[in-house]
Order: sequence, then C-alpha cells, then structure tokens
Amino acid sequence: MHIKKLLTLSIFLFGLIGLIIIAITTHQSPTIATDNSPNNKIEFLEVEKTNQKTSVKIKYHLSAKQPILIINCPQINNLDTDKLKKDIGADNVGLNSDEQNVYLNLKNHISPQSSGELNLEILSKAPTVLQFKDIDNNKLAEKAINPEKTKVTDTSSNNTEPDEDTPNEQESNQSTNPEDETANEEPVKETATDSETVTDISKREDPDSDNPEDSKPDDEDSEIEDDQVLNDDEEDVNSGWNQSDRLGISTGKPVETLDPDSGEKKIAYPVIYFGALNYALGGGIKISDSLSTDRSGHGRKNNITAANSAIILTKPDGDPNDIQRDTDYNDKKATQRNRWYTSTYGDGLMTYDKSIIDNDNQKQTEFGSQRNFTTTNLNYYAERDLPGVNSVKRPDLFGPGNIDKNKKKMGMDTSSFKFYWKKDPVTTLTEQRIVFKQSHSKKSIKISTTQRFGLDGSIIITTEFKNVGKERIPEFTGYTFRDVTFMKDHRYETRESKNVLRSLGDNRGVYATRQSHNGSIEFHLTNFEDSPYAWSARGTKSSYFQSSNEHRFPFNTRSKEIFGKSDSFNDIYDKGDNGRDPGLGKAFAGKGVSWESGISMHTENQSLGVGKTVSMTYSTSVVPISSDPMIDVHQKGTVKDPIMVDPSKKLKLNGSWFYLGSTRISINCLVDAKETDPEKLKHQIMEPINKIADYRQSDYEQSKGIRKPWKHEIDISNLSAGIHTIYFAAKDEVGKTKTSPIKKVVIKIPRHATKKPQIEIDSPVESSSKDDPFDPEYNDGLNLKGSWSDADSKNVDLTYQLDDGQEMPIGENKTHKNILGVPMPWHINNLSIMHINDVKVHKIDIKINDGNDTVIETFYFQKRNGAPILEVPANINFGSNHIIPNKDQVVTADVSGPLRVNDFRGVSNKALKISLQVKHFNQSTFDEDSGKDNTKTLTSSLSLDGQKIPFNTPVQIGPDLYTEDGVWKKTTVLSHKINDKIKLKIHGNNHDSNGDFSSQWFWTASDTI
Repeated sequence: MHIKKLLTLSIFLFGLIGLIIIAITTHQSPTIATDNSPNNKIEFLEVEKTNQKTSVKIKYHLSAKQPILIINCPQINNLDTDKLKKDIGADNVGLNSDEQNVYLNLKNHISPQSSGELNLEILSKAPTVLQFKDIDNNKLAEKAINPEKTKVTDTSSNNTEPDEDTPNEQESNQSTNPEDETANEEPVKETATDSETVTDISKREDPDSDNPEDSKPDDEDSEIEDDQVLNDDEEDVNSGWNQSDRLGISTGKPVETLDPDSGEKKIAYPVIYFGALNYALGGGIKISDSLSTDRSGHGRKNNITAANSAIILTKPDGDPNDIQRDTDYNDKKATQRNRWYTSTYGDGLMTYDKSIIDNDNQKQTEFGSQRNFTTTNLNYYAERDLPGVNSVKRPDLFGPGNIDKNKKKMGMDTSSFKFYWKKDPVTTLTEQRIVFKQSHSKKSIKISTTQRFGLDGSIIITTEFKNVGKERIPEFTGYTFRDVTFMKDHRYETRESKNVLRSLGDNRGVYATRQSHNGSIEFHLTNFEDSPYAWSARGTKSSYFQSSNEHRFPFNTRSKEIFGKSDSFNDIYDKGDNGRDPGLGKAFAGKGVSWESGISMHTENQSLGVGKTVSMTYSTSVVPISSDPMIDVHQKGTVKDPIMVDPSKKLKLNGSWFYLGSTRISINCLVDAKETDPEKLKHQIMEPINKIADYRQSDYEQSKGIRKPWKHEIDISNLSAGIHTIYFAAKDEVGKTKTSPIKKVVIKIPRHATKKPQIEIDSPVESSSKDDPFDPEYNDGLNLKGSWSDADSKNVDLTYQLDDGQEMPIGENKTHKNILGVPMPWHINNLSIMHINDVKVHKIDIKINDGNDTVIETFYFQKRNGAPILEVPANINFGSNHIIPNKDQVVTADVSGPLRVNDFRGVSNKALKISLQVKHFNQSTFDEDSGKDNTKTLTSSLSLDGQKIPFNTPVQIGPDLYTEDGVWKKTTVLSHKINDKIKLKIHGNNHDSNGDFSSQWFWTASDTI
C-alpha cells in the first residue's frame, strides 16, 4: 500500500535576492414536489398595530379537497396559536416547533369558491416573518411584521424573545417610515456577562475584539453548546480549521475530459480559492503580500475577499497546482501546459497582456480579481453627518480594497485578516474560509466567507456578518458583488467580451454561457434558507470602489451604462431581480442591453446587536457545453435527500435544455429502470414508448446555447411506498444519433398513515441492518432525515438514542403536534460520532410514541478500516534571502501546518513508513527560436535534522508506525520531526539566472517494502 502526496517547491531568484517558497498540491428534510398551482394564493387584507400586538387579516384561496395552509414562522413563539385553535378548532391546528411550522386544516372554513378569511395575531413587537405555503410546500406569500431584525441568527442563545437592545416601534419602524433615521441612530448600551471565558489551550483573548469584554453577546446567559453537534468555529482548536499565512487552491473531484481545442485527453479539476488564481497556484503568495498596494496605487495587489473558482485542465499525469506562466497560450509551441478557465475579470490575468488599460490610462500588469468582493454598509455611519445624498435607504458603500488612509479600518482592518482550510466532514474535500473585520468608531463587523464543494459538485459560498463591536448597529446590510467575465489561460478574450446574464427560470438564479470556454456558469440564488434577500444581474464595481454623490452604485436609478435602467437596486428595500424573473433563458437587463457585468446581492436591512450574526448563502455550478443535447431537471431529489411526494397527485417536473447541434430534440422519461449498466440503461430510456415530447428552438437560440424550458407530469398513483427513481434523456431529432447524458430524480412515497404511529428513515440510506450497516467513511458526523405520520393522535413524541446512550429529543422539543394523516418530516443534523473509534456495528434508534404505541426504526452504521490518510504541511516557506555569488547561504524552513498520519488500517503487525523524496530545483525557459525548453539546475543541497537528504532518493521521516487491531483510527503527529529541522543550502553561482526554479517533493506512506 502506497499513499503519495506531491508538493511543488519554487525558488524565484532576482538580482542578489532569492525568494524561496514550497507549496502543496494534493491530488434537509425531504422536500415536497413543486406544483405551482395558480388556484392557491394568499392576499393580505389589512395589518393593524396596537401597543400590545399586531393583527394580520388574510384572504386565502386553497383547494377545497385539501385546504391545508402551512405558516412558517422563525419566531414561532410570537404567533398566537391559542387564538387560531379557538377560531378554527384545536384539532385543526398542528405545531412543529422544530420546523417552525404551524399547520392549519381549514376544511370547515372554506367557501364553495375555495376561499376564506383568517385573522392572525402577533403577540410581540419583535420582528416576525410569516411565510405561507400550501400542502405541496409551494410558497404562496411572505410578510415581515415589525421587520427590523428578520433573518438574524443569535450565535449566543436560542432565545426567541426580543433582546434588550431591540428598539420599540416608536424608536425604529422601517416599514412605515424608512427615511426617519434620527431615532435609529442613537447607540444602545449593551449588557455584558459578569464572567469571562477563555480557551484552556491558548488562554488567548477573543480575536474578534480589541477588548475581550466588547465581544460578549447581548444575552445575560449564553447557552452551552451541545457536545453532540460538530463545532465550526474556526478559532476553536477542535473545529478542524487550520490557519495558513499563504493562499492556495482546493481541488474538487477530477473528471476525464477532452481538450475543447486540441481534442487531447485531459483531466478537469474544479478548484476553489480566494483572490486571483495566479496568486493561489504553486503554494500561493503570502497574505501580507496580497494586502499590499497594487501597482496602480488604487487598491490591494490581490483582492482576497473574492470567493473564486476555476476549471484547470491538465494532462493525465499533470499537476493542477502548477503555476501559470507569463506567455501567450495561443502560441502553438507552448501547448503542453495546463489550461485555466475562470469566470471573473482579472482572475489569473498575467503580465503579457498589455491591452488592458485602467481608468487612469496606466497599463496594469497584475489585476488580482478586483471585481468580486464583500462589504457592508458601515461606511454610512462614517459619513452620515457629511453633506451629500448618503442615507439609510441608499447608503454610501466602501470596498474592502480601498486604501484611503483616513479610513484605514473601514474597508478592511488588515491586522484582522485570516485564512483557514479544513476537510469537509461530508464530502471529505477541502473547504476554505477567510475572516476579516470592518470597523468604524465603536462599530465593528467580522466578515467570514466560506467556500466548499457540495455533494453534487456545486460550490457553496456562505458569508456571515457578525457584530463584534461595542454597540448595536440599528440599520445593517451586508453585500456581495460577483463579476461575470470569462477568462481563458490567464487572458481576457476581447473577441467575446460581452456577457449576457440570463435567467435559470422559476426565480432560481442567473447563468452565463461562453462557447469558446466550452461551458456556462450558474448562480443559484434562492435555494437556501439564508439566500440573498435581494439580488440583481445588472452590475458590479471594483473592490477599491467608494460611493459618492456622483457614483451611487448599486443604487443608481437611471444608469447611463445600461440605457437609463436601474443599476442594481432602487434602495435597500428593492429586491432587484429577485421575484422578477423574465423567464428561462431570457436576459435580465432586457431589450437594448447587450451585456451585464455581474451580480449584486445583499442581506435584508435589519438591526444587528452585539454578538449577533446574519448570513447569506448562494451556490455556483459550472456546466460543460457538449456537442450532444444537454438537459437539466430543476427538482433535485437524490438517494440521500429524496423528494417526498403525494401519490394521489400527479408529479410535476420541469427543467431546461439546449443543443448546439440542431433546432429539434425529443425528451424521454422512464420510471424505475430495470437495467443498471449505463449503456443498457440509456437504450431502455430511449425506447420510443418512453418519449414524452418534441421541442424546437430558433437558429439564434441554437447558436448561443440559450436554454429552453420543458415540463412533464407523471401519474404516480400506482407506485408503491418507498424510493423511486425517474430518468430523463434527450435526443437529436435531426441527426437521430446524439443523445444527452442521463439525468435522474429520486422521489419518496411515504407509507399510508395508520392509527399506529409510523416513522421512516430516508437518509443517508433508506435501509440498513446489522449485516449491512451504513459506512460513514471518514466522517465524524451524521445527518439523518425521514418522515413520520399518525392517523388519529394529536401529539406524538419523537426521540433518538445512540447505542445505549441518553435518549434525546428530535428537534427542540420531543413532543410534536400532528396533522392527522399528513406525513411530517424529521431530521437530526450533525450528530457527532467522533467519540467512536472502533469498527463495531453501532445503532441509532429513532422512536415515535403517540401515548398508546411506540414504534422504533433502527439505523445501523459501522466505521470501517481503510487506507491511511497522510496530511502534509499547507506551506513550507524559506523566506527571502541574499544569495551572493560563490557563497553558500543556509536557510531554515518555516513549516505551516501539521505533518500527521491518520492510520485506518486496523492491523497491528504491519509497519507504516513515512518517506520524503525531493527532486532537484530546475528552471525551465522556452526558446522561441528553437521551440524547445531549456533547463537549468540550481546548485543546492537539503538536510533534515543535520542529515543530508539526497535528491531523487526517498528518506524515511520518523519511526515505523503501528496501529492496533480493532481500532478505527490511530493518529500520529510527526510535525516535531520537521519543524525547524529542514535546511536548504544554496550556493550562489554566477551562471544562475533570474526567474523561477521548481522542485517536486513526494511524501509517501507505505506499509510494503
């Protein structure tokens, strides 16, 4: 068994100085099917406020056969459910505190015209959000009552009552008088706890505050975190987050592909990183270097608030972490390097391209991805007393790359910037996080942005804004701006400079396509609980941007750039393009606008107390363009997260298609295929009997790859209870030979409700047993989901028990209100199994009790032995040193990150050896005349703890390692074997030229000779 990790070490020599760097490269509860029925809707008739409560009168239109209305309310304790029980009957009101849902059966309160009226009462002045859904979980309407602090997460407590710093209606009522700012802007004194808590290991003060007392939450008592839930606080030593002083890339799952230009076989690596790609490759530049001033003097060298991604094509044996070279890829003599596809202006732009001119007519050489950035409205408070048009409704913004000396901490407090990485416990891929602060006077916001890969290959980006200052921020909005410009091989293609941002349909988000890049990028902006409140596909700016009276972005109401249309938003209450979908494949800017530069998004305006956090999440996906028909299904049911459906109704599915090959396709559909072999499965799907429709497109739509809609209804009344898979594929109706890749949707039909309670487990697998337990692989947490039902009980208790441990409630309370006969979802998130370190079969009992009967479903799992995992340092840095001709210079490595072995073999009689093999430092230069690479070798030697490490020869690091029989994981840390012990001796030769010298380091874990 051999586990090998490849590292690339680069030396850059210039003049008498050598800069030497080493860097690493290593290769919900179930949802309900959508049914957008026009018959179901909510109308708001009136809202009446008194000193004690707020009354909301609604008119509903629902199906007379199933008049179920679901009210989702994150502040569910504010809603007067006793009044609802009195009005429509206690038996017709169900409460699910875990899901924050109230279920109303309006069967006795609906007219022959399928309508009725209802009065709701809010018993608090605190912000309350009411979202109305029908029985199919379709969103009908949403209303914010007292909308000062909606979507705020209190990180210190689960208390749903208003905080001490929450102003009353007279102090702040943005819904009725948003221009009245005087009352909102008075600082509110925060309370603090009497005791201070520090981490035992580091004994350090809170890094998010200049004074440890300042960062304490509003609430007097902080809730102790449940140790059964995995921790994600990057400052906690047990969270798994590792800090690094250098940037880098994280790779997703590679796939085989063909080079779209040459047709050669390549490997496509999706990668994530912060800042510009050229600064993240090859081990990445230092954070301090990124934060330095760029050559134009405008902003920072590398905008590391940019959450970026790319596709890197390598040869089958290539390294995606190879650095970009400052040459033109279109030169046919240089076609053996990697290819880089990015989607942000200036991301990976290199010095050879002299055609780019900045606003001051100065030629730029390094752009650093300036047009993706995150910021807040904190600058409003810095400038609210100055003359001008700055206001709460249209605040002056200040980018994180702005280096105005009078506002040193407004854009970014550079001393607070930190970069982290860790292994995602779900996907086992590496995720990344940046953290920095924006500060003004007593106000300070900690901004944390996390990028990670989803199970479907998408990239999920979450930004959290936390108040770590000394006073409440009465009006707060957080912003993210994303440029969409296609870059290829570190250059900007002017021949296809105009991007058209089009709709994904159904208010799902935005996409843009570039045929020369053989793909499109999608932005999914509405499928998360904390999706952006407002978003607009009409522009962005640079990270060093600052609003002014003349430049009101993103609140220009008549922008000259887009022919007099609104730039992004009229004001902070305008949701932009959110809810204004032009239709699948249609451009958001509309007629007369042939380009859009990017996407703007922001949180809802709200009060943010000390210690409080608001978050915003969206995702991106890269979809390759193919010469075959392409099809997508909007519903995303999977085996681990199936769509729960009602078999009494037809299942409605829809999606999109595009095809560059002809103007006509057909789509086929198959339920529960018999075949498993991919080729036989495709043949079965494409049988004529499974054809559902023909579709056409215009020649223009074909040439641009514009997506077109499709839809289909399936009768599922005859399907049995359980999991079912629905397959789709498209076929060229002109040539009759080309077909699309197969797309599939997994649905779940629940069991029929009975008087005896029922509970089902759907995820992570539908069934498990002692003989066939679920394998969590290398994860330390479990997410379980399922459904329950009961035909005649008003209340049921839901609990779970891990092995013989304590019985725990599912949700906040174990007692759940029941809607008779309606399947209800349950879930257990991030259940920690970190303490289990054996390979025995374990179980989790999921229990439901209705007072008469108890039903138990058991989930079995087993951690299994496997190959060891070798973790190598994130960076090994030799610093900057004077190299004098004919003199030797010895440099000690600064090692960042652990050298650690997680041994999962579970066999005690085999030694595991960790070894290191180092290649020579070489410099390759391309000779344009000969068309060949010239190679020079640096005169140097390497030693470890005084012992020479010969080049090209494996050297063992540390002793032989043994594990124990029956043990799942044994961890050995070897950092002390290399920290401060790796030394490089460089001999200054006159023939050594300036430039990059590279070396490859191979770390190997082997239990065989």
